[in-house]
Amino acid sequence: PDPLLDAGRVRTGRASMPRQPIELSRVVGSVVRGCDAGVVADLRAGEAWVQGDLLRLEQAITHVVRHAAEQSGTLCVGLEVRGREVRIGVGFGRAAARPDATLGLLLARRVLELHGGDLELHAGGCTLVLPALRADER
Repeated sequence: PDPLLDAGRVRTGRASMPRQPIELSRVVGSVVRGCDAGVVADLRAGEAWVQGDLLRLEQAITHVVRHAAEQSGTLCVGLEVRGREVRIGVGFGRAAARPDATLGLLLARRVLELHGGDLELHAGGCTLVLPALRADER
């Protein structure tokens, strides 16, 4: 598929997103392993389940991690389940300004919003937030 057309469909909410239970620590681990930058990862949160489109969520996480790596060179990635939320924190390994809202980050935010989540940008990094699945929803 054409990435630009696909991005337009995501932005307008017309993209097809097949939903399935996804264990996010595996997805985040795969993204981190594929990153060229120095990454310190803390994925000890255990199982972190969400309902979503595996391909789109992997793309969104990849956009955010790559953007942070470009801004910082080294980064810290953490995963936690907090109440009914799964939170993926991506922090710069060294002092950096608030992340710029690039097209990739805007698309990542839109994908997260279409999954009932958000992308929070803050000084020193950002946090991807998604609704957590309960054990009986998996």
